[in-house]
Amino acid sequence: MNFDYSNLFKWLGVPCMIVLPNSPEFTIVDANETYLGLFGLGGEDIISKSFFSVFPSSDFIDEINWEDLFDEVIRERRIISKGIKTWVDPQEKRTSIENVKYFEIKHFPVFDKNGEVMVIVRSLVDVTDYVIDRRLLTEAQSDVRFGNWWINIEKRTIKWSSGMNDLFEVDRDFIPDFENVKQFYVEAEDESIFLEEVIRAIKGHRILKTFLSVRTKSGKLRRLKIIGKPDHIGEACIGIHGTAIDITKQHEDQNILKDILFCHNHELRAPLARIIGLAEHLKRDVRTEARSGFLIGALLDSANEMDRVIRQIVNREQYKGGPDE
Repeated sequence: MNFDYSNLFKWLGVPCMIVLPNSPEFTIVDANETYLGLFGLGGEDIISKSFFSVFPSSDFIDEINWEDLFDEVIRERRIISKGIKTWVDPQEKRTSIENVKYFEIKHFPVFDKNGEVMVIVRSLVDVTDYVIDRRLLTEAQSDVRFGNWWINIEKRTIKWSSGMNDLFEVDRDFIPDFENVKQFYVEAEDESIFLEEVIRAIKGHRILKTFLSVRTKSGKLRRLKIIGKPDHIGEACIGIHGTAIDITKQHEDQNILKDILFCHNHELRAPLARIIGLAEHLKRDVRTEARSGFLIGALLDSANEMDRVIRQIVNREQYKGGPDE
């Protein structure tokens, strides 16, 4: 079957342009309808013209080295990604959220039978929804202090979101693996305990729910609530993914509450019981002034002891951060 690939290129939904590797002109050979529509151009406006004469500079795409767009493809002889760039529709008179898009830009060489670069294809893939979703996720992770993670036990690989970098106070370019994450465990055995929990969740086809104390890169102690779900395809598990939530503040508050309950149950109840007992004696036993004076003195001692305990509780609450913090 003789298939007309030029027609396929013309109506391809991904914006594509073909340029010659004749540096520095980089003459435009063709562009499909999607690319032309993106810029509001016709074929006669660009074909057989230098790329940089048609686009002398970009007011719409935030390329860093505009004059060196294609040189790296010729030099490296491989696909070159220019990353995700912002693009503003030039046909709109006013800029709004509707006409701002994000494109992942790639340049890839097409070789002739002698292995030489014959043409360079410039493609733009619309990743606007992806960028917006990632931005919202990053903002949410920053506000709520949580991160997403994914672990493959068999291949021993770890991937996580920028929120995890924030939790562990590492740079955004930090790439986690089974070795460099060891630095975050408080105790050496914490790693094996956590991984055992992960393996049990995978084998049992159940949700992972556990808590983990970690030490950030700057030395801060944090308490994390870990929730994960195994990814099974049939009986094979391709990994486990989930979230890590910073519950350090809640954990500290619970410890403060435990301290207060301990004080109530042990330190406050003793002097209070004595006060009640002494008060009962005073009601029944008023035979001598000396006896009454002794009981009143003991009553005051117990009251003062209880006052000291209450002050200690208040001071402890203020030191650790109370409700008004």
